Amino acid sequence: MIKGLAVVFVLLFASLANAQTTVILGDCRVTGLPKPYADGDFRLTVRCEKNGNQKPVVGDKAQILRPVVVQPPVNCAGTWSAWVPAGDWSACNGGTQTRPESRAFTVTTPASNGGLACPASPETRTASQSCTVPPPTGEPLFGVSDPAILGDFTAAEHDAYSVSMGDGYRYRTWHPQCVGTKCFAHEHGDNPAQITNPEIVASLKTAPLAFGYIGRRMQHLPGEANGHEEPNEGFKVFTAKIGECNDEARCNLTESLSVFHMGTGGPRRGATRFHSNDLRYWNVDSGFVHTRLMMDTGGVDNVCDPRGGEPVKDMFTLPNRCKVNSGYEIWTTSQYIHLADGRALGRPRAVPAVFDPITVFNPANPSEVIYAWDDRFKPYRNFPNDDWTINRGCVRESYAQVANWWNAGGPTQVYTDSMGHETSQANPLAILQTIPAKEIVDHRSSTVRPGETAGNQAFKLRKDYCGTPAQKAKLGLKN
Repeated sequence: MIKGLAVVFVLLFASLANAQTTVILGDCRVTGLPKPYADGDFRLTVRCEKNGNQKPVVGDKAQILRPVVVQPPVNCAGTWSAWVPAGDWSACNGGTQTRPESRAFTVTTPASNGGLACPASPETRTASQSCTVPPPTGEPLFGVSDPAILGDFTAAEHDAYSVSMGDGYRYRTWHPQCVGTKCFAHEHGDNPAQITNPEIVASLKTAPLAFGYIGRRMQHLPGEANGHEEPNEGFKVFTAKIGECNDEARCNLTESLSVFHMGTGGPRRGATRFHSNDLRYWNVDSGFVHTRLMMDTGGVDNVCDPRGGEPVKDMFTLPNRCKVNSGYEIWTTSQYIHLADGRALGRPRAVPAVFDPITVFNPANPSEVIYAWDDRFKPYRNFPNDDWTINRGCVRESYAQVANWWNAGGPTQVYTDSMGHETSQANPLAILQTIPAKEIVDHRSSTVRPGETAGNQAFKLRKDYCGTPAQKAKLGLKN
């Protein structure tokens, strides 16, 4: 700075302690804290200096504008109370019960000067906890359950997680892997209580998740006069909420709850063409949709490009056409819903996948149990020294898949058999399908990434269901 003529002004203020004050004198401006003096005034000294970039102060007078007092913003401060019950626990439904809870915010410092506002109070939430209901006598359980999947629990404790569907049978349902210090040796994926869409939540009260309910209605296979029994550990629950985003920067447009039978603890999955799927979803175009069908999974193809046409189970096979980084396995499945006259109303789809399958598939010997870490597969692995013995089939992804519908002006409820063919409501094996009376084809359930104009239509979400290291250690080779 080139110093020149200096003019000093001493300004007097009253009651401006600890306040930032801005003063303008002609072309000079200063902001500072006025200093207290013995006479009780607060004074701020303004020094104007002439330099190459500043006009000089002429004479001994300058126009003094009213000082601007700038008060700092003050954010709201306070404390939340503990959550307290706002109602009773609901009845046990599928191993889970809920109750409303609320808490209040006590303000100790209100917001001022543009600071952050206090949160809305009271705040409410729905709490959930695990529960068990002993199965009533007189209703047999349908479905097979291997003792190897029980872990720390007894068969009776496992069977307590079951629901009655009013057809003379009980069906096992979702439960947490661990309760307290005890753990099962299998897991069923997402807790259905995570879903908040009102219509999906309401459907769980009238039609709870019942593992095996769809399979029992598939009674046309040889030796399965009472239906098709799917191993209990294979039932996996997937949930996806609207607004949830994945690691590809794509976000979900469809709330969905899907139960697909896809365990990886044995080779039978590859040789079995039809697997059950209970699919419930909601979006602004379709509204609420609920289908329960035996999905056509096709045959087994290799998980290498070019991939097989759908329906298909793309799996790691022996031999494999390419080298892979993981044992990634993805199924592209579908089933049609037909009226009695043969007209197709829609085609629900489901696409589950797993990154760490426990077993892989040998097309030359479909019943052979081959674990993913078998030395015969090392030539097909890019990283043969990676430890695949930790595979437990618990790192999975699923697509929030939206069906195609050709049902403009048609029925919104249709009774079908397990394969989607219309049947009479009086048929004791009939399944109610809730569908949109609309024409909806190639509906997008995923946003595109920033800068994209296209991309995956179906939102996919990868999740790790292995739990803590201690919980994963409890998972067995049938999961």
